[in-house]
Amino acid sequence: MAAAVGSPDWIASLVRTLSISGQPSGAAHVQMRQDVGMAPPPDWLDRYRAGQRDQVWHELRQLGGAVREPGLREEALLVCDEMARRVRHNVEVIIGRLSDAEYRFHSNDDAQDPVTPHVPPAAGAAAHADWLAGRFGPVPMTLLSWVRLVGDVWLVGTHPQWAESASADPLVIEAEGSRYPGERPPSQPSSLA
Repeated sequence: MAAAVGSPDWIASLVRTLSISGQPSGAAHVQMRQDVGMAPPPDWLDRYRAGQRDQVWHELRQLGGAVREPGLREEALLVCDEMARRVRHNVEVIIGRLSDAEYRFHSNDDAQDPVTPHVPPAAGAAAHADWLAGRFGPVPMTLLSWVRLVGDVWLVGTHPQWAESASADPLVIEAEGSRYPGERPPSQPSSLA
């Protein structure tokens, strides 16, 4: 009989199956903590930082909804937060380089009104992430980390040397809705803007 999802036996089996320790298949991967009957937490964050990003994301995807179980959720959120911190740094670098190259960030219409390409998370971003999860159910952890740590990104624009930018595919993620403060859900304070 299979162990119940989330039980210590299930977690230990999963950790062995996924080779979370980074050891080759067939090696002893997990030592059960006999005092509490639980497997040690996965080392996803350390491995992610060490460059094993693809493998870590693969393991997290393989967990499906079980990634939200106590003990795994916290570890998975650490990886998602690390990803979001890296994204924010990269967004800031990209915006700086595009600005230095005379790229114009603007609205995606004929008016092409100037826009701020990156709006960092507001003080209420964590509350907004909580609202999203409460309103829509299980929201991808990467999106919640993005809302809390990156903010809104709008890279639509043009460059003076580009005859046409119709085929461009700019990054736009406005999960916090900073450009639309009047369209907040009723439960959200306007201070998030």
